[in-house]
Amino acid sequence: GYFCLDTIAGTPTVVRWPTPSSRGAGEPVVRCSQLPGVSAHVRCSLGAAPDGTLWLAATKNKGFSRFRLDPGGTCATRIGGYCITEPYPGRPGVADLDAFDGTAVPQLGRVGVLAIESRRNAVFYADPPTGSHPVPQILATASDWGLKSHEELQSITLRSAGADTYLVGATTRGRILQRKLGETAPAVQVFDIVRSRAERHVAACGECSSPQVYEIRSSATSGDVYLTDREHCEVVR
Repeated sequence: GYFCLDTIAGTPTVVRWPTPSSRGAGEPVVRCSQLPGVSAHVRCSLGAAPDGTLWLAATKNKGFSRFRLDPGGTCATRIGGYCITEPYPGRPGVADLDAFDGTAVPQLGRVGVLAIESRRNAVFYADPPTGSHPVPQILATASDWGLKSHEELQSITLRSAGADTYLVGATTRGRILQRKLGETAPAVQVFDIVRSRAERHVAACGECSSPQVYEIRSSATSGDVYLTDREHCEVVR
């Protein structure tokens, strides 16, 4: 199915549609406030894997926890037909989650979830985690990205091109940065959505939410990268 994170009755809620072409409001699957140990005023981020597994990053106590929602299996806590586990508790704040099959990537070698921590670090959560106190693999820090003053990461993805894999990120300044996994060289700017808008004379649509958010994802089939510009309601490939 097709999943998104919506706010229903003031609470972040995972909503599902059977197919991308499905119409209507969608089916609420689980409220973030239902996750074990979180408060009613929880903040949440969502990532969905091709096999139907969902990942939620939610505020808990003084940090963020990563919850895994498995549509199969057995466990002590089940919500909305999902088995709920908490493999990565007590992590820093997260800005994005992107499920990725990294089994063919030498630097990863696992299925897992790509995430942004503290709005500047790209990390990879292995699925399943290893050890009793698992920690994510750090793929790039703020200095690796070459972020400018007051610039933060908003979204990241991994792009495969032949035998190479690239970490691609979108920043609050509308810059698209790319860094090859396994190399120590800093990321390079490959696109500037703000400059592109000005050259194409694209006006703000006036209907999308504010403040501005850029989100980026890649196609595992074609390797193409897609960027959404919320303020101007467009998708750039």
